[in-house]
Amino acid sequence: MKKNIIAFLSISSLLFSSTLLAAPEKDQQKPLIILDTKIQPGSDTSLQWNSGQNFNSLDWNTPVIVKHGLNPGPIMCMTSTLHGDEINGIEVIRRVFKALNVNEMHGSVVGVPIVNLDGFLRNTRYLSDRSDLNRFFPGKENGSTAQRVAYSLFNEIITRCDLLLDLHTGSLHRNNVPQVRANLKLESIKEIIDGLSDLTIVHSEGNAGMLRNAANDIGIPAVTLEIGGPFLFDRKGVEEGTESILNLISYLEITRKFSFFPQAKATFNISTWVNSDYAGIYMSDVSIGQNVSKGDIIGRVADPISNKEDIIASPFDGKVIGLALDQFIHTGFAIAHIARQTDEKEIDSSPKLDESLPIPDVERDD
Repeated sequence: MKKNIIAFLSISSLLFSSTLLAAPEKDQQKPLIILDTKIQPGSDTSLQWNSGQNFNSLDWNTPVIVKHGLNPGPIMCMTSTLHGDEINGIEVIRRVFKALNVNEMHGSVVGVPIVNLDGFLRNTRYLSDRSDLNRFFPGKENGSTAQRVAYSLFNEIITRCDLLLDLHTGSLHRNNVPQVRANLKLESIKEIIDGLSDLTIVHSEGNAGMLRNAANDIGIPAVTLEIGGPFLFDRKGVEEGTESILNLISYLEITRKFSFFPQAKATFNISTWVNSDYAGIYMSDVSIGQNVSKGDIIGRVADPISNKEDIIASPFDGKVIGLALDQFIHTGFAIAHIARQTDEKEIDSSPKLDESLPIPDVERDD
């Protein structure tokens, strides 16, 4: 009996060893092909994207940074400065790439720090034809200037992504608390939201022609990150945004270097812009990120001739996630963006948001 047991164990051991030896190897990382370039696993490189705006004899290229990990995994893309006056995303992308090691990565990260190089070099929000690039996606190959730039970016880079983070700031002398804007009705973005749960999450279906909407429409999960204001370097916001993106990268298991501690479940918000019914010199009474109650004074508008002061109050309880800087304003100017917590049921039945902003091209910051 003892001999039979020993024989059985020996045979079992041999069979187990044979199974291990016959086990298939792990999936191997494949080269990444982007901008007609084959990038080998373990590569840390910079490519050049030409949007087609320049003369044929004059190079005017936008850097595209790529870290292609040794191991297979998702391809996460980040874009910034679709509006030429938005600089915080450039620094966020730089810091994220600095923290990544291709030898430890399971997947790839692609960054386009300055999409609208035209507007960036001219210190202006828009393209040289005064178009808002983020209203023309997915673009058209033989369309207007903005449509052609959008088409080139979308087809040459974005379609290679498995998920997309589009980085923005406030517009027109407005400042934003670090926040995620996403269509929370989409199940496909849930994993991104979970990884960025330390930020304020705002339900936003966005406008036609936005990059994130075009990406979502073809099955690439995409969200917008808002940090700070135009032309302003927001160090604290950049630090928060960078940390959150690194958390997401770890949550997606692109890298195991950063420890991701499970955080509280993301709190969802819906938001409303508060417009001024008065013209004059606007002076804020609240700070960005501050909680307000219904009836709290948001700011005052003073008539410079009559010295009359009018008060603008919060229409409901919430958090100030966007705020206009003190300035001269006209009636209808959006002075404060207030978010309030909600649940998924209310989001499912909610209408399109932020419809109160007065100018079509700046209905939304992103």
